[in-house]
Amino acid sequence: MFRQPLRYFSRNQNKSQMIKEFEAIQKEKMRSVQESNVLGTFNKSVRVRFAPSPTGELHVGGLRSMLYNYLFAKQFNGELILRIEDTDKSREVDGAVDRLVEAMKWTGLTWQEGPGGTSTNQKYGPYIQSQRLPIY
Repeated sequence: MFRQPLRYFSRNQNKSQMIKEFEAIQKEKMRSVQESNVLGTFNKSVRVRFAPSPTGELHVGGLRSMLYNYLFAKQFNGELILRIEDTDKSREVDGAVDRLVEAMKWTGLTWQEGPGGTSTNQKYGPYIQSQRLPIY
């Protein structure tokens, strides 16, 4: 992926010139993608979810996943949904949902729908997976 633009550089260019030219190519590609607004062609807003399992405390990997989804939703003016994946009842820990929500609020990341969400429009609930079984 990154090797392709290097063929445009002449052998006489020094390293800093090559880096500047490469960065310019990458910026142009990003500008082109942003201008094309690929997501706008679907006429829908972006909705991403974070679905932790209430089997204990929030761990770094889960927090990282939430951060990526939060940033993606923010980039495209979308929504982040918190859905609790509680289908494994044998491993569920009492009070884990409250501790997950509390830990996620502590990070400062916000989500629009789900337990503790900022939106009053919770039209796609329920957000506890075991409560969604009748839908399927």
